[in-house]
Amino acid sequence: AYHHGTKPLITQVQRYLDSVACWVGGNDSWAWECERYLGKDGLKAKEGAPVVLLPKKV
Repeated sequence: AYHHGTKPLITQVQRYLDSVACWVGGNDSWAWECERYLGKDGLKAKEGAPVVLLPKKV
């Protein structure tokens, strides 16, 4: 097995990938819960409520 330091490399890679997965999940949750993208209706939109879009700027 490959080792880098005291832990096998595969263990370190798995920990890194788990951390990336947590970061992505946290970012997804934040995007729905904050008011930055969907205002106060983010959680409603996550549950399937319609989202009113602004008209296209020309």
